[in-house]
Amino acid sequence: MPQLSTAKENPHHQNELSALPIELSNGVRLEFTLDGEMLHGLTHATIDGVPLIAEGSARLPYVETRDGWLISGYRFCDIQHDGDTVILTAEALGVKPGMGRKVDFFGVPFITTPRRTPVVLGTFRWLLTPESVAIGHPGVRQATYQGFSYRYEFQLDHAFHWVLDSGTWEVGGDPDGVTIFSQHQAAIGGPMLHTVSRQGPCYTSGETFRRNTEGRADVVPDIPLDPSLGYIIPIQAQLRGAAGSFIDVQYKQDDLLLCYYAQADYYRTLVEWRTDDPGIGHLDHHFFPLTQAYVTPAKTILAAHVPGLTQAQMLNRWTDCWEHVASAWRAQTGVSRQEPITGLGLDLSGAAGVHYGSGPTDLFARWEARFDWMREHGMEYLFIGGLGHHQGEIAPMIANMCQPHDYTVTERYGGPERFRLFCERAHAAGIKIALWICGHLSDHAPALKAHPEWTVSADTGTPWDGGYRIMRACSYHRGFIEWLLAQMRDLKDLGLDLLFFDSYHNLAAMPIDYADPTLSPQIHQLWAFQAECERIGLPMMIESVGPLGVTSCGLWPEYLICPELTYWTHFRSCIDARMFNDFTNGTLTTAMYFRLLANKAPIGFSVLEQANDTFEGSPDLPAEIGPMACLYQQLTPAMQVRTVNEDGSIAWCNPASGERVLFAVGTGSVTVPDGYRAEPVYGTSAALPAGTHATNDLAAYRLEQL
Repeated sequence: MPQLSTAKENPHHQNELSALPIELSNGVRLEFTLDGEMLHGLTHATIDGVPLIAEGSARLPYVETRDGWLISGYRFCDIQHDGDTVILTAEALGVKPGMGRKVDFFGVPFITTPRRTPVVLGTFRWLLTPESVAIGHPGVRQATYQGFSYRYEFQLDHAFHWVLDSGTWEVGGDPDGVTIFSQHQAAIGGPMLHTVSRQGPCYTSGETFRRNTEGRADVVPDIPLDPSLGYIIPIQAQLRGAAGSFIDVQYKQDDLLLCYYAQADYYRTLVEWRTDDPGIGHLDHHFFPLTQAYVTPAKTILAAHVPGLTQAQMLNRWTDCWEHVASAWRAQTGVSRQEPITGLGLDLSGAAGVHYGSGPTDLFARWEARFDWMREHGMEYLFIGGLGHHQGEIAPMIANMCQPHDYTVTERYGGPERFRLFCERAHAAGIKIALWICGHLSDHAPALKAHPEWTVSADTGTPWDGGYRIMRACSYHRGFIEWLLAQMRDLKDLGLDLLFFDSYHNLAAMPIDYADPTLSPQIHQLWAFQAECERIGLPMMIESVGPLGVTSCGLWPEYLICPELTYWTHFRSCIDARMFNDFTNGTLTTAMYFRLLANKAPIGFSVLEQANDTFEGSPDLPAEIGPMACLYQQLTPAMQVRTVNEDGSIAWCNPASGERVLFAVGTGSVTVPDGYRAEPVYGTSAALPAGTHATNDLAAYRLEQL
């Protein structure tokens, strides 16, 4: 058993702080701090000589039981070994505050007699296992990282259904100068590339900001949603793999840190930096079915000292880690890796936020006439929204397609058989048809009225509606998902090729049905639905950011700060001035469009097609877009493993076929690797030998081995 170090005086406590050092079998050094007999937390971690926790910070889990007890501390018992795994055991002590978070029948906050003297609620174990992980494609580049994984095990006398893992990680042991790499949906809350400074600004990965503050994280308060104070907190801690950061990555000078969960599960995550904190907060909120005994999935913490580490090299290591974890999650969920493709989207019924009503009755005929133009411009799919019955049919200009009743093609557009003919003509022209769906229903939907048990209940007892007040999240445990899948099978029989799943994160993946006595998350049922849709031939684009389905969300300007972190995503950009036009408002340029394509982040353009429109001909796109999109379509088979070069150029290879391509993205130069010659396929006619060549042009090459 590790020995406690010499006690250190703490003037703020009657007890003494003492250190509990642990060294794992692979050399990882950890240190816990005890405050007398109480566990203060994990306060030091060193991997490959790299410290990872700032002075003054401590990691410790937080738990509240369903009946209102909260764990107020952990009384250390002992340390044991199970093979290489070190197990720290403690008694979980709890108190009961005077006011709980639940409300009574009348919606009034529930109160109880406070229990201020801690009592033993059960046993807590912290399991620490050494890890050695090879990350990266062995035929391109691969690195083996040392580190550890940890799990929390609780056995309590009271039922609970969540654990909050709370603490900080900062590579180098000091947050100042740490660069955070992230890929998350709410880049408006905090950009995907951020370097921490004690002089500010602050940073948050949550979609959390105050009105009229341009999304600056340094005005984010530690308060819950309170509209009277003028704060917008729609989704603070977002789900990993479904909008939140999928992996946590930092680097500083010569050191890097990689953090991830290899097990696909429900994790709400928040990364934030506030100048009054000792470190960079990394929180994970685990949710699971109600129980008295639970072991959290293992979180892996890897680090390395890499002399001369550059940002380009760090981007490549971020890419490799993202793929490493994404492959594991896909294997577990049965959701396959899909290629992001270019296409065009139609807003028929107010998806842009304006409730215009329904689309034109001759919709299919209009777009059949534009199929040739689409193919000439590299468009591989046409995404159509709102073909089924929805509340907007009943209340136009008030409601819209985002309040669906069902997905049966309405007679307004000719019904199911006209849709079948439309799909046949699209396929003959080489176009795939994608359809808008969601995992919720309008609160007026006949199906929901027939099955009120489908409604998901929030912890307040009110329907879970995402704050929209016009729809209902639906339970995937009680028949709804089978109904939805049957509708998808009917559409597939008519010729449908793809699905776009709207509100994937907030109204499908995130809900927990508090009317269900098990309090089970439904994210695993959502993934099973996706896998079954794929099996019948309907892969998904999802309004979210993650590897399970093709990312498809709006193009925030913040995504363009570091386009390399938009890797393997698919954004939607509007070219209709009635919504917003990204080319005319300065959000998007053709040069940035090319750079996004080079990072496998193609854009699907959106137009508004409404009843009584005189929309004739084809959408007005910059002349460069069509050739660029066609180029992407041509080179996609070679774009499997990405390398960001030091000069900013982007290289891809397909290890299975041996194909290699190179993009010059206007960063000043392009580098051709030794043993290759670059044959131009776009933007230039000049072939390039091995070496670095100055160019500010946009160009693409196939690399031919000499």
